[in-house]
Amino acid sequence: MSFFYVHKALILNRSTNFFGHRFPRSQDDTRVMTTTSPIHYLDHDGHSSASSASILSLSQANSQASANPMSQAIAREQQATLGGIYDGGLPRTTFSQLASSESQREVSHVSNLPRRLSSVFLRVEETSIVLNLTLHLIYDMSFARYPPDIETIAQALTSLRKYGIAVPADPSAEIWSTLLLSARSNPIRAYSIAASHGVASVAKSASRYTLSTSLDTVSEGDALTMGPIYLRLLFFLHVGRQTALLRVIRTPPKEHLPTAACSISAQHRVVDAWSVVVAAITSGRRSHGTSSVALLEAFSPLIDKNTCELCRENAQSRISEMTEAWLAIRTTI
Repeated sequence: MSFFYVHKALILNRSTNFFGHRFPRSQDDTRVMTTTSPIHYLDHDGHSSASSASILSLSQANSQASANPMSQAIAREQQATLGGIYDGGLPRTTFSQLASSESQREVSHVSNLPRRLSSVFLRVEETSIVLNLTLHLIYDMSFARYPPDIETIAQALTSLRKYGIAVPADPSAEIWSTLLLSARSNPIRAYSIAASHGVASVAKSASRYTLSTSLDTVSEGDALTMGPIYLRLLFFLHVGRQTALLRVIRTPPKEHLPTAACSISAQHRVVDAWSVVVAAITSGRRSHGTSSVALLEAFSPLIDKNTCELCRENAQSRISEMTEAWLAIRTTI
């Protein structure tokens, strides 16, 4: 169970982290910091409990965090102001330079902290992992230290929307580049996530990876997530490429005038062999994802097995023409 402060600018997660790290819970937990007045929070039963608050002066925090990259990064962030939408008359409270590592925990610049905060905390469904990523997105900080999986990305983006915070609109943002890395192994899910947030350029990039799968792998949930417009675009991409593939490869090599070494019937055998390869390629469930390399591998044996030099030249010319035409077919929505 996690806890979310009413103001959307700051999330306090008792179970794990603020920026991925734990708050001290007991008076014994003072390896790095001094102990001052207790801070109250809600326990799992909904009761107000007290935990020793460890507070450092700004100079102490700076000296202990100098070698901590996370501390240095957070130190550059602007202070996050609490109490902005809570009208219960609580003093305003600010946090800055909040960071920790495996060996130390530190909080600095804590001012006017009320002794009882239980009334301004809300229970939320997000796990600590999702909240951690959400915090990094709110403060536009790199989360490379905590690489998320695709479902964590999806849930964090949903959390931003739920709390009234805009998702990153820049397609070059770290969250979208991370999503595209996940698209290699889970293309439909990545496409649906990008589509659901209306980031067209990211959805377009993700759609290329969907060519490695088929439309029958699109679940009902993914279809609802991406919405009708992006589902239609994905459908036309796959079906359009299937139609284009047949159009590009079905024409066999040109025939030549019969010679003593290569009769008309011998050339017909080349045409028949070509048709067999065409049928094998277009009948596949993922023919829309056929690569130009795959086409070369499929048709090249027709050249190698033919002893007629004219037939070989015609087949080579046709394969080159076919490959160039296939490369020109669009691979994204």
